[in-house]
Amino acid sequence: MPKPLKEIISEKEFLDIFRKQTSEILKICSYLNKKSKQDFLYTKRFYGTITTQARILEDFLDDYGAKNNRTWIFFRELIASARYMGFSAYMIHHIRSRYTLYDLTDSENQLFQEQTVLTQNFLNSAIKNVFASIRSEALALGLEADHETLKEDDFLDIASNKMLPHNLDDGFSLKEEENVVKIATEYLNIMNDHEDFKIEHPYSIDEIESLIPEYISEEKLRRFQLRIHNLQSLYDTYIKDTKIETDNSTLNSMRGCISVALHLAEIATTLTHFYERHESELRHEVVRDKIESLIDKQTILNLIVNYSLFHCYSHLEKGNAFAKDFLKSYVVIGSVSIPIPIYMGFHVRPAT
Repeated sequence: MPKPLKEIISEKEFLDIFRKQTSEILKICSYLNKKSKQDFLYTKRFYGTITTQARILEDFLDDYGAKNNRTWIFFRELIASARYMGFSAYMIHHIRSRYTLYDLTDSENQLFQEQTVLTQNFLNSAIKNVFASIRSEALALGLEADHETLKEDDFLDIASNKMLPHNLDDGFSLKEEENVVKIATEYLNIMNDHEDFKIEHPYSIDEIESLIPEYISEEKLRRFQLRIHNLQSLYDTYIKDTKIETDNSTLNSMRGCISVALHLAEIATTLTHFYERHESELRHEVVRDKIESLIDKQTILNLIVNYSLFHCYSHLEKGNAFAKDFLKSYVVIGSVSIPIPIYMGFHVRPAT
């Protein structure tokens, strides 16, 4: 008789295996628990640690089918929630740390920066709530939550306002102008193809709920995100740190619009996945309600549409003006001579 592909183990056996996998997550729990009444550093390294460790543990839980087990499903959903909140906070921190480098400051961006701070504060609060619940659930499952803690020194970010001297002197070539035209053209195509993501005014929560997932879905956002990511990759491959970029600072501003839009699209995709997952995929209403008590659903909906997508498209529109200017400046106008057909001549419209 053939051996089954998967062997069923008891929850007690799984707990013994699982204990060895939780040390890093429980260190984060202990760290946040001890710092709960103090200010401490929320840095990119901290958010990155949350995202990485939660992803590793989520994969381990999925390997053992925890999402289909009544005892372990809530713990598994907590770990997944930590991952999504950590990743979104990482992207927010990245935007804030890089924004001044793009020379995009104006009155509209003042609103964006204020809302970005509020968004980060919400995500920080969500992270603390989720990890407090992870700690409580770990104790309920029989794990020891008071493990070795982490140190603030582990998460100190290195200052990024200093750069090495730019001393690679590449010569200018006409190919660079062709690349600018290619990238500017693709920029305009993305704007035209994804105009359905243009948010012109704030939407109410009821309106947003009617948009997701019929009009705004994780699937559609991933396609949108991929187009912007490819555009940024083209820029970084063919334009970044070239002489034409050095001579034209507006190119860097367009690159900034692409980068900010990309990270906001990533946040929108991540939060939409989080929302769709907990509204549609979870079969246990009790688990869904527990997650909603930790991370406010209405705020998530607001962040998807009125923050992420609204400011994503507004930054693309700002860069759209740059792209049109580059097409005017760098497009090469050519000419070709052709003979007039004998006896027939040309009709005006076909000739045009």
